[in-house]
Amino acid sequence: MSGRVVAPAAQPRAARFGTMYSRRRPDAHRTALLTALLASVVAPLAPVALAAAATRVTAGAVTAGVAVRAAARVAPCRGAQLGGNFSIVRGSEGAGNVVYALELTNRSATTCSVSGLPHMQLLGAAHARLPTHVRFAGIGRATAVLVVLRHGQSAWASARFSPDVPGAGEQTTGRCERTATSVRVTEATASSAVVVPVRPPTAVCEHGTMSLTLLSRHRPTSSSP
Repeated sequence: MSGRVVAPAAQPRAARFGTMYSRRRPDAHRTALLTALLASVVAPLAPVALAAAATRVTAGAVTAGVAVRAAARVAPCRGAQLGGNFSIVRGSEGAGNVVYALELTNRSATTCSVSGLPHMQLLGAAHARLPTHVRFAGIGRATAVLVVLRHGQSAWASARFSPDVPGAGEQTTGRCERTATSVRVTEATASSAVVVPVRPPTAVCEHGTMSLTLLSRHRPTSSSP
């Protein structure tokens, strides 16, 4: 034999590719196994999570439904259960109009409810009836809310009227109408009334015309209708 060193024959391209693939194949195999393992762990948990979420939603719906039904069962407030006042809203005077706030407070130990547009009758000295015309302050129809009153809680409505601008047929010197010192209020869903003081006493022009809002939990402000 001669002293020449014979180089090994070069591997074909396909053979080299096969070798590379065989070296990478175990990594891909492990990845597939890990993916399958994670799927087998997570999949059984999904129905449990969905069931828990459904339980929370159902519980919330049931709670809300019970609250609505409970509110619907609260009896309307009787006149004897209520106190209150019909008082000026400071800063509301302007352009011949003023806003007074009607406040009705549950003075009893029994929870009751009020709703809608109160019936009002202005009263003068010795509770003499005065001309009174109440109209809804909104436009079109409105949905009354049921205001549930526990002991000491109040509901409000606002009334806008003119205390000094005479209407048709009213005298133009002196007061347009006799002074109202109190008002008899009958809640829309009740059969008995409560008499509350007017603070300060005032005339209500245009034959006692007032634009009144529905009862709510919101205290009227100077920008109320």
